[in-house]
Amino acid sequence: MTVVVVTYQSSGTVERTLAPLRQPCLQGLLRCVVVDNCSTDGTVEILRREASWLELIEGRRNVGYGNGCNRGWVRATTPYALFLNPDAVLEPQALEILVDFMEERPRAGIAAPALLGSTGKPHLAGGLITARRIIREALRLPVEERRRIEPGGAPFGTAWLSGAVQLVRTRLLRELGGFDPRFFMYFEETDLEMRARESGWELWAVGEAVGHHLGAASARASGRKLINYAIADEFFRSRFYYLVKHHGWASAVAAESADVLGSAVRALARWLGGRNPSPPLARLRAPIFRFPHPPVPAPRREPGASEAVHRLTVRTASEGEEPEMLDLLLRAFQRWPAFEVQVPAVEHLRWKMRSDPISCQHQWVGEVEGRIAGIILRVVRRIRVKGRDCLAREGVDAAIDPRFEDQRLYTAIVDHVRESPADSVFDFRMSYSSNPKIRHRSARRGFKALANPIQVLEKPYRARAIVARRRRRHGGRLPALLAVARIELGKAVNRFLHPPYGRRARRGWSITTLERFDDRIGGFFDEAARPFDLIVVRSKDYMNWRYCDPAAGRFRVRVAEQDGRLFGYLVLKIAEGEGSIADLLALPGRSDVVRSLIEDALRTFREAGVELVTCWMISRHPYNGILRRYGFFDSRRDVGFRYRAMHLEESEVEFLDDPRARIHLTQGDSDWV
Repeated sequence: MTVVVVTYQSSGTVERTLAPLRQPCLQGLLRCVVVDNCSTDGTVEILRREASWLELIEGRRNVGYGNGCNRGWVRATTPYALFLNPDAVLEPQALEILVDFMEERPRAGIAAPALLGSTGKPHLAGGLITARRIIREALRLPVEERRRIEPGGAPFGTAWLSGAVQLVRTRLLRELGGFDPRFFMYFEETDLEMRARESGWELWAVGEAVGHHLGAASARASGRKLINYAIADEFFRSRFYYLVKHHGWASAVAAESADVLGSAVRALARWLGGRNPSPPLARLRAPIFRFPHPPVPAPRREPGASEAVHRLTVRTASEGEEPEMLDLLLRAFQRWPAFEVQVPAVEHLRWKMRSDPISCQHQWVGEVEGRIAGIILRVVRRIRVKGRDCLAREGVDAAIDPRFEDQRLYTAIVDHVRESPADSVFDFRMSYSSNPKIRHRSARRGFKALANPIQVLEKPYRARAIVARRRRRHGGRLPALLAVARIELGKAVNRFLHPPYGRRARRGWSITTLERFDDRIGGFFDEAARPFDLIVVRSKDYMNWRYCDPAAGRFRVRVAEQDGRLFGYLVLKIAEGEGSIADLLALPGRSDVVRSLIEDALRTFREAGVELVTCWMISRHPYNGILRRYGFFDSRRDVGFRYRAMHLEESEVEFLDDPRARIHLTQGDSDWV
């Protein structure tokens, strides 16, 4: 496992925390990463003395506990990450007991030991914070009792665990994106546990593993106002954000109002009774209805070449380096790939790098002192522009080791690759990115957006489930009811502007599942491509590589055919409760074939119980209007497609500046599936 410790003004406790870890780390049994949040009390000096066996990340400012944990666990290449407070100590064998327990239960995502506080009492578990619980506590009504994790006691499942010591699967962290950075302090572990349970993971209290926790050491060292051993303003800011995120605005406001009103009544009662009213009055001085401050950004370095750039070596990737490259991708993105695949992630990476039927010589790595510090992965496409087949390349993955962020390493690798002879063979370059920095950089280098842009069309089936899923992934920017109402309004407006078909499409052909494309695809594509001035070439080898290889993803190919002749095909995908139409193409003028393929796909999606179906389609594409009449509407998301013509004449690509340009680009033409 990788032990992650986040320190802030922890000089009085951190040595005791680290002492039991030193020998296992020196023996190679553990890896320890310590993130210091700009301590000024001598903590950093203590940690530097231990640099021979731990990895120290020195922060230039205090980014909070959750952010600090994120900076630490992304370095983990192990199956487990142990988050350990700098004032907590585990007894011998505790780590082994926790790991053994997790190994026996594949769905156990988070486990915590029995922790004894400074008074000797065990920490509690369960009793998840909800708006209802806060209101009942304010009214002095009974609430669910929390259960103590007794040392030596039997394990039990629970809904909440203290964040002082937690063993977490790194797979869970990558799946959920780690801790929400909006929580500066407090409730970050509660939010993670809530999202984990909603995703099907289990939380367990394991009493056989025992530890000790002083509690609130960093909070006391901050010198700020404490309520129940917590920094008051940070605690109530985070609690309000947590309630809004998971219970909605109305519940959050009701709970906070009840808490404040109850505190005022108790303060008045204590004053009238001749007792000190200060304890409940402290709550009234804390923030009310306030969100946390925005996450503290990573410190920016001064522009210019860093030492790492001077030590950088760029070369093409070699076979056998896929595991090391995957490790870098996981540390950079927490989860890779960002969609389900039927094979191990390293096999998917190997498929992408080594199996491209057109060319697999455009994968680059940047090394610093013999270790891969950055990668740029590209795939090669053949595109047909005004009837002429050209060679195009698309960047699909790029990552920099988090230790080298803001050191201009990525720019140095890109500049080296751009000057390589291997990069001069392309007629056309394509790019998809929602990152505004990458878009700005692309614009400076001559990349342009399409005048007839790609739209992300969505067909929602269950609006509430969609909103709940998005809130789990990204947090709630809008109240849940308003987000649901926006989806329902979009459906209603689309139904008014694009009335649905009155009857199903008639067909004299059969629709079947195709395991692999055969030689018919070549002639079919030549005929189907005639109406388009820009389209990715569909050859047999390319289509089988893109959709029919198990390492590519969970695709299903449905074809419309009659007497051995292909009329059209549709590629669909179902993953994690969502469906997508990755590719769709039919013979010219055959809207009836398109309709029948869409109806067939929608039936499959309904039977699978998907919540949402997406499809990328050019705004003025002939299929766009058909999809609209089947309930798809524009989500207003920009996929960030940019292009640059290299060896093509200006006259050959000027049609792309026309909003009526005849273009065929789908999800299957990119890596975003």
